[in-house]
Amino acid sequence: GKHGVSCLEVPLIEHTPGPDLDKLSSVLR
Repeated sequence: GKHGVSCLEVPLIEHTPGPDLDKLSSVLR
């Protein structure tokens, strides 16, 4: 479940510099 989400979140992090980066980083952790 989480691993599948991580695969989708990683490309979003690369394309979304800013506050969202911290939010997504927390999700990956």
